[in-house]
Amino acid sequence: MAYHPFHQPHSDFEGQDVEPIFYDTDGSPVYDDPYGALMGYIASKNDVAALKLYQDHPKTKIFWEAYDNPFWHPLLVAEESGSFDALRLMLEIYLADPSYTEPLDQYLKRIGFSPINVACAAAQKELMLWLLDHAFPQATIHDRFKCEETPLFSAARGLKREDDGSSICDDANPPRPMNKHEEFICFLLDQGCSVADSNIYVKQSEGDHNSLNQTAELEGTVLGAAIPNAGYKMVSRLIAEGAKVHACQIWLDPTKTEGEWFDTTDILRKRKGVTALHIASLNWNLEGIHALIDHRGDLSVAEMVSKADENGRLPLHWALLGYYNDRNTNTDENNQTEIPPRMMTTIKLLLEANPDTINARSQLGESVFNFAVQCHAGPATIIAIVDMLLDAKPLASTFEYPDPLSRTALQDAVDNHADRSGRNRDVNLHDVYVLAVGGDEPIGIHMIKRLLEGTSINDTDGDGCTALHYLVRDLDQIDAIQYLISLGADVNVINHKGNTPLHEVMKSTMIRRMGEDGLPDPSQPLDSPYTTREELIQMLVDAGGSMDQPNKAGQTPAQLLDELNERRRRKADVDRQRAQRGRGRGRGCESQR
Repeated sequence: MAYHPFHQPHSDFEGQDVEPIFYDTDGSPVYDDPYGALMGYIASKNDVAALKLYQDHPKTKIFWEAYDNPFWHPLLVAEESGSFDALRLMLEIYLADPSYTEPLDQYLKRIGFSPINVACAAAQKELMLWLLDHAFPQATIHDRFKCEETPLFSAARGLKREDDGSSICDDANPPRPMNKHEEFICFLLDQGCSVADSNIYVKQSEGDHNSLNQTAELEGTVLGAAIPNAGYKMVSRLIAEGAKVHACQIWLDPTKTEGEWFDTTDILRKRKGVTALHIASLNWNLEGIHALIDHRGDLSVAEMVSKADENGRLPLHWALLGYYNDRNTNTDENNQTEIPPRMMTTIKLLLEANPDTINARSQLGESVFNFAVQCHAGPATIIAIVDMLLDAKPLASTFEYPDPLSRTALQDAVDNHADRSGRNRDVNLHDVYVLAVGGDEPIGIHMIKRLLEGTSINDTDGDGCTALHYLVRDLDQIDAIQYLISLGADVNVINHKGNTPLHEVMKSTMIRRMGEDGLPDPSQPLDSPYTTREELIQMLVDAGGSMDQPNKAGQTPAQLLDELNERRRRKADVDRQRAQRGRGRGRGCESQR
């Protein structure tokens, strides 16, 4: 029973004598509805026999002048479903049926449908040749039709990955053979299709939007369309046919979701200055990357992987994000370690090509760690990526935050990951979260060890601060502070303001923990910030810190502590007076009753 959903007349026809369109394989009647759903269903199933029965019925019509939803059009349904037999028959019916008076080429243009582009996007050689042999409207292999695409561009865009994309090309691992779709692209090239002439350009006005002085900007290239999934041999053939390896084009922003790409603001959905290597890295296409590198011309590999898009993002940054369709969406529970091997290999390859890229930031100040936590993977994958990045020995400045008073982009990224996964501050992501926020929660000793690898514990940043200067500002980090001291952290080092870590302790804060009910956690005493600060001061003094060392403003830690305690005392007095006034008003009201 292939058409069970249509075995009963539609509710809109209640009380009417409805005639079935045809009968199903079990003899059940098959009815249409007022919206043409049956025709779409036939097209989706590539059912040529049912399509002929539908066409022969006197009360049905395959093609309507308009559809409530354009995507319901049977030609578009056939394209989406890969129903090419039904697609071909529908075109034949349109040409043969005199009731369709609008010329087919005009009709197809009106609905934005190009059979030759559809055939080439799916590598349907037989359908393409049939269109060409019958001199079909809009059927040449050189002209532009749908979205300004030539058939060659459509074929490149339609290329799908048929393996895991992890092939590595070297003397011991030759490139894989071309697949059927790639062979079809080569067929188009052999027929005279031009790579250069198939690139897509958009006109950009200079100055006034209505200015006649317009320049053509490269929007899409055949190489860029194919590179997400093309193998080594396919990429090499396109380059041999004139594709420019380092050409910059426009590409969808990898930081956005599929829905955000279709926002009306170009700033949100498209990025300029994108090379084929950016796109190949985004899709973790190792064979494609190797082909681009091997055919790079005079540019060095280090220069090639250092080429940024208009936002300052390198191919490494794009690889860390990953294309949304290829991102690992597993939850990475403790027993899950499903990390995409080709993602890790791609990142490693790009880092080895130019180790300095580990410290590169985008124009928004995003570091490699920002991008790493934005991928749609679970904590196990993210932590593995962060570990790999730490192995690359990033500079201390890579972990600095431009504005310590505001949320960092990395913090936002971790929070967004938690929102997507529905697991706020996952225990497995704890160290990565702390790395993101700069210290809202206790940082694990494991992460401290990783961060200290290849660096000195007393290294200073641009403000003359050591790691200890920053950690003591957060009273939740007392275990990490004790660990740094045990490793020999200098408790008397001064920054550019003359402050030692003991000065910074007086600025320290502690985050108020909240329970599951949203109320303050009763297990955390109200005086925790004060008792913990006293404990931390004693720890630093025991390690040799001085409470009498003045900073450049002439203030000693002891003076700052006295000022802090005085402010606390005054605040307590004010709170006590307010409480007493409140109780007094209450008794007065009661006595009046």
